[in-house]
Amino acid sequence: MGNRAAAVVSVRLAARAAGIASLMLALSFPARAAERHPLHTTLAEVTVDPSGRALRAVIRVFTEDLSRVVPGGAHSPASADAAGFAYVQSTFVLTDRAGRRIPLKSCATRRTADLSWICVEAALPAGVDGVRLRSSVLCDLYADQVNIVRVALRGRLDSMLFTRADGARALN
Repeated sequence: MGNRAAAVVSVRLAARAAGIASLMLALSFPARAAERHPLHTTLAEVTVDPSGRALRAVIRVFTEDLSRVVPGGAHSPASADAAGFAYVQSTFVLTDRAGRRIPLKSCATRRTADLSWICVEAALPAGVDGVRLRSSVLCDLYADQVNIVRVALRGRLDSMLFTRADGARALN
């Protein structure tokens, strides 16, 4: 690769990193209401264990947005957690090589005043090869929803962006 091509690649990588960093910075400030976060985003941190047989994802979502899509306005923290997990389970979807859905189980929910972190785990009996992910969390609520998924796999950290129009993508 020549110096000019290397410079173009470096500029593109720097622009992408700056864009992701800006978005991460915007996401790090808590919002008080939907109007206070005009960027409709979620952030998921996905880690795959070294054997490739287990996956954990922690999905961060604005609590107010989540309450708008969770049916029935849960009356207790336990029912709110169950309803949030059910919603995430329907919109954060893993499939195996054959296109079969991989079941998720809840591993925890944590809340602050404005944010909820929903943890899910999945067993990957056949390993991570061929596993695909689709993140459509809150895409049914906002047409401009963008879901950032950071995947830690085999010593690498990659980022994927999902919008309403995107389909599933391979994890590896």
